[in-house]
Amino acid sequence: MQELQIEWNGRNVTVDGKVQTDTDRFVESLADEIWNYSGYTITSGYAASLFGHTGPCEEVEFTLP
Repeated sequence: MQELQIEWNGRNVTVDGKVQTDTDRFVESLADEIWNYSGYTITSGYAASLFGHTGPCEEVEFTLP
């Protein structure tokens, strides 16, 4: 298993070293579109998956201000 490199700049989290899934690509495209209009936070099981948890959950929730 490849080690994840996680960076936090005070506003954004960047995760390198994770193999992208179809869900990751979908969430990234949706997040890019939402970012054009508002900030957001990703919550739910997907947030754990993003950081390497290997559970079966692909539920994604965006929290908007």
